Amino acid sequence: MEKHMKKALEQGVKELTPSKDQVWKAIMDKTTREGSNTRNMSNNKSKKPWGWASAAAAVLVTVFFISAPGQAAIQRVIDLFSPEIQIIEDLEGQPEETDASLAVGRAGYIIYFDTDRYELIEMEDRDKIVPILEGDTSYLPDVYMEIRQVIEKSPEAVAEELEKQLQERYLQGESEFEVVENHGAIEDPLAGILIVAQGDVASDNGVVGFGPVEMIYLVDNEQGGTFVIRQMLFHEAVEGHGQRFNSMLRHFTVVELEES
Repeated sequence: MEKHMKKALEQGVKELTPSKDQVWKAIMDKTTREGSNTRNMSNNKSKKPWGWASAAAAVLVTVFFISAPGQAAIQRVIDLFSPEIQIIEDLEGQPEETDASLAVGRAGYIIYFDTDRYELIEMEDRDKIVPILEGDTSYLPDVYMEIRQVIEKSPEAVAEELEKQLQERYLQGESEFEVVENHGAIEDPLAGILIVAQGDVASDNGVVGFGPVEMIYLVDNEQGGTFVIRQMLFHEAVEGHGQRFNSMLRHFTVVELEES
């Protein structure tokens, strides 16, 4: 068993409930539904025992669709990780217990997040976790966490490049970032390198609290490359979405997903 998977299991990942066979059946049923792109957008958590399993399956099946090698890779993940865990989030000093479902990234990682509050969007070269918002939110700055992989570049090399790019963008008037700081090696919310870029508390249109904040985590992919995890926030969102994103990252684990 790979050391990354052992580490995740040691962190207290609970046993599967319901059984692995039931979860696998739910995933396979999901793959046979033609044109099934709908998802539950309700903010009320499902009380049915299949609520969380369906959410996890919806994310999992998009990784390899229904190819036999893909099914085998997904099955290995199910064998090793719980489809759902409980995360305790510290929001403005108040602990909050949240149910989080398993998602498997095509680049070779797992992450847990609350599928009632967030959704994972697979793009061509990255995955993006975005809030599920109701009503008119067009006035709010964008908030998301994206995960992409840089091949054959170490976290240190990527950090140097990103730091330079962010500083140049500000100097050339292409961004509002005024401060770019390389915090170096960190252990929380995960082991890696942290770069923080932020502008004034007021945004470019003068709204206080809407100034931009980027938190960029660089994580060794254990294959000579780097996972680049970028949180796009604004000052007022750091204590809310920022804390929730960090709770997700505490369960971020690199895994191998060879189709064999």
